[in-house]
Amino acid sequence: GKGSVYEGGIRIPCMMRWPGHIEPGATSQQVTTAQDLYPTIASATGIALEANQKLDGKSVWNALRNNHELVNGPFIVAGSDIAIFDGDWKLIQNQDGRLSLFNLRTDPRESINVWDQNVETGERLKKQLLEAASKFPSLAQRRGPPPGNPGPRRPNPR
Repeated sequence: GKGSVYEGGIRIPCMMRWPGHIEPGATSQQVTTAQDLYPTIASATGIALEANQKLDGKSVWNALRNNHELVNGPFIVAGSDIAIFDGDWKLIQNQDGRLSLFNLRTDPRESINVWDQNVETGERLKKQLLEAASKFPSLAQRRGPPPGNPGPRRPNPR
């Protein structure tokens, strides 16, 4: 599933070992993206980043070190399809514009498209997805989602 925005291409485990800094056996469910690695490592090692340095990610070091979850704001992941994550919610727009909405807390395997039961959440995420995608030329060139019903859900390619 690597390269896919569906489960299997996104959620992967990460292991860290740093005696004296990370408690042995500690676990975390912290959502982290590859863009968070640089600011997290800088924070953990005490390297100050320039104030005007624009980063796509943020440090999650305090959340990892103190074993609590940092709530991430919406963020996107793109491949041939594009997805936006916001808390427990994930909206996927396929290349052809079809949309699927998942509640990751109740359905971490993304097997049930809950768009019809959560249209307001879906529309909010769709708006955020289109706004975020407009900042990336290669994503903005894609055809937007069709109006109205998001259409049938493509089977998860796991």
